[in-house]
Amino acid sequence: MHLTRNIALALCVFTFSASTSHSQAASAPVKPLVEITYRPVGKLIYVPVQLNGSSSLWFCFDTGAPNSIIDQAVARKLNVEAQSSGSLRGVGKGEVSAGDAGVVRLTVGALVTRVPHAKIVDLSKVPGPVSMDGLLGAEFL
Repeated sequence: MHLTRNIALALCVFTFSASTSHSQAASAPVKPLVEITYRPVGKLIYVPVQLNGSSSLWFCFDTGAPNSIIDQAVARKLNVEAQSSGSLRGVGKGEVSAGDAGVVRLTVGALVTRVPHAKIVDLSKVPGPVSMDGLLGAEFL
């Protein structure tokens, strides 16, 4: 059974207040940018993501990954092609082949963001409790 919970995702919200010698500006309460549904799996957090307007995909939230990653099979299915190729470390053991998808649009809840260098990697052999369609990396934040 998968548990679904709502979390408030307050991304890059900063409150600035100006003060003068005569008055102090009242600051408005900080509100989250968006609330999203997520699925906890062990110590991992999976979130539903739309890639370039696709139907929902399950991406693992991984702020330790510098780039967001799209599974190779998902990229092929959605016609997301690599603009260039190279390799990266951190997915499995050693270096793995990775394509650079260029700019993609990721939608999480009501939050829409453009990620400049999403990577395309074969995630089918990455060990995990459930399969994933991709990773939301630090660049997403």
